[in-house]
Amino acid sequence: MVSIIIPLYNAEAYIEKTIQSCLNQTYKNIEIIVVDDCSVDKSYKIVDCIMKKEYPVIKLYKNEVNSGLIFTVNKGLEYCKGRYIITLGNDDTLKEKHIENMISIMKQKDCSFIYCGSDYIDENDNIIGKSNTLDIGSYKKMMARRNIINSCGLMVNRKYLDMVRGYPSDLGFKNYGEWYLWIRLLGLAPAVYTNEIRSNYRIHSLNLTKTLLKKENIIETCNYNLLCMKLASGELGFRIFQRGYLKLYRLAYRMKMNFMFFKRGLD
Repeated sequence: MVSIIIPLYNAEAYIEKTIQSCLNQTYKNIEIIVVDDCSVDKSYKIVDCIMKKEYPVIKLYKNEVNSGLIFTVNKGLEYCKGRYIITLGNDDTLKEKHIENMISIMKQKDCSFIYCGSDYIDENDNIIGKSNTLDIGSYKKMMARRNIINSCGLMVNRKYLDMVRGYPSDLGFKNYGEWYLWIRLLGLAPAVYTNEIRSNYRIHSLNLTKTLLKKENIIETCNYNLLCMKLASGELGFRIFQRGYLKLYRLAYRMKMNFMFFKRGLD
């Protein structure tokens, strides 16, 4: 079985398309675990209506209070029965043979996860670009500098995910954790990249990634990035981040982001 976890928050415009793309999969041994993080729009009601249309593969849960992405995904993991896990954004979609193709690769290799590239789609499902995803086999060292893993459509082997106890919940970051998780998983088993499979990553004004780049979140983003770099230097054996370098990076990163916002203000 493949479990698809969808952390849900204020996605009334897209969640039906996201779930439908899962129901349309050619690989049918799936379950869809939706966890609502206290949405204030109609998202929960939309999923509830879909679920009641005799779709037993859909299970819907709700957090008691708004808790952020990491808590919500881990709560979904508690209900999963699948051997493989896909965490899908509540506005993204999968092509019909996505899981079928991913499973065919996973069965051949003992890997921690398989990831792919993405087509960027707009609010109306039009393709407006493509992701520049790199093969971790050739660019593993880059994981110590930035996250080169595209999480949209990524499939994780549950065996290794359980070894690291799911998404990192003890770091103090509500909405950060994927980069850190990929590094930990790579320390256990290799990852596989495929350029033959593409997911659909939706671009719009309310993307979580754009929210995390707001000025009030910059310090938190910087601290999280530094934490991932330190982890990579140990887990992956890239001991290139001495104490002085990290201080220099922190200063340079903040200067870069401050300049970006200053320039935006001029525009």
